[in-house]
Amino acid sequence: MTRRQFIEMVCVLIVMLVLGGCSNAVQPAPTGKLSGQIRDAKTGTVPQGVRVTLSGKLVAVVSGSYMADALLPRIYELKVTAPGYQDYSTQVAIGVENISLHIKMQPIVAPPPPPPPSTTDPGFSAADIDLLARLVHAEAEGEPYIGKVAAAATVLNRVASRDYPNTIPEVIYQVIDGRYVQYEPVLNGRINIPAGAEAKRATREAVGGSDPSLGAIGFYNPAKTTNAWVRSRPTTIVIGNHVFFK
Repeated sequence: MTRRQFIEMVCVLIVMLVLGGCSNAVQPAPTGKLSGQIRDAKTGTVPQGVRVTLSGKLVAVVSGSYMADALLPRIYELKVTAPGYQDYSTQVAIGVENISLHIKMQPIVAPPPPPPPSTTDPGFSAADIDLLARLVHAEAEGEPYIGKVAAAATVLNRVASRDYPNTIPEVIYQVIDGRYVQYEPVLNGRINIPAGAEAKRATREAVGGSDPSLGAIGFYNPAKTTNAWVRSRPTTIVIGNHVFFK
């Protein structure tokens, strides 16, 4: 073998070794694939505006189907969001195999709106409401607003009770055993004084269902009342200068 031939053979071997090394370096690593369908958990329909990410990278979604391929083996964080649905999040371990993961999105159920405030009086006439407001004005003129609402509520609680008459006038003007008047303003005539604006507003609120008295059927001022029966009744709440009782 001549020297020239030897040199050419060495060069060929070097080229083969280099090419062989490069071929090993670019050999692709094993990968896996993740795919599936996204549906409404209740209706089975495709949610609108679905967004899918896999460890922060956006994944294409077509007609409710998603797919991410060429995934290197590791654990990924899968997140799915859609307007009107609860967010979905899970971890997926990807190997060299293909994984199919179907997702059912749970709709967000909004709480029912609160009922609108009552704008009508449940069976009470304008004269009934005016009479009740006059009693509230006379009995609780110096009390805080909530005390006025509570005072009106106690009369309405009596109307609703089987132990008392079933109308506002009959409750307010009730006389027991011919001598026990239920409300002092009826006895001293203050029931005839026109009600102030706050007493009227408090009465309307009580008629609409508000009851700060916690179901009481009466009230008294401890500084002015010596009646033993009244003082013996179970207390529901104290507001201002008045004790409310059942």
